[in-house]
Amino acid sequence: MARACRRLAPRCALIVIVAVNPLVMATVGKGPLPIRTGDVVRIPPNVHHWHGAAAETAMSHVAIAESVDGSSVTWLEQVSDDAYRGQ
Repeated sequence: MARACRRLAPRCALIVIVAVNPLVMATVGKGPLPIRTGDVVRIPPNVHHWHGAAAETAMSHVAIAESVDGSSVTWLEQVSDDAYRGQ
C-alpha cells in the first residue's frame, strides 16, 4: 500500500491525477473518496487532507500549490492503514 502523509496547504492547491486506478483521497473528518485518472481536485486553503493509491496499486499526480512565506505545504502525520480503509 502506498504511504502518504496528511498535509495542509496555506493557499488553494490543485491535484491533477495523471495515472492511477483507484486512488483515494480524504479530508479530516470524512472518509476516503475515490478519484480517477484525469480528475482535477481543488483543495481549499488550510484543509487537512491526504491522497494516495489504494492497496496494491501505484499512482502518479501533479500537485500545484502557491506558497506563503516560502512554504507551499505543511506535512502532518502519516495516514494509518485504517484511514486508507475508511475506518
